[in-house]
Amino acid sequence: MIASFSATFPWETCDNYWNTQACITGKENITTLTNITRHLKSGISTETSVEQFWERRVLQQTDNIHEFGGIQWELLALMFVPWVIVYFALWKGIT
Repeated sequence: MIASFSATFPWETCDNYWNTQACITGKENITTLTNITRHLKSGISTETSVEQFWERRVLQQTDNIHEFGGIQWELLALMFVPWVIVYFALWKGIT
């Protein structure tokens, strides 16, 4: 939600640090798409900028299950606020 307040949405472009060479926005013409797929290694498919934003920036997914990664403090803080609200709602009770 916070990322949506910028002038251009971060998931609209492939110019971010989390994007790879396989990133496409969906606005490319056929010539650009052909060049992108030609330069990719075999077995690697293209991903949209939205997919890469969600998987690589928000969730920070790793390549396999043996690499855990770290705590994502933004998500932790965003989940903490609703749980505090739920706690106080239950603590006061419904009258």
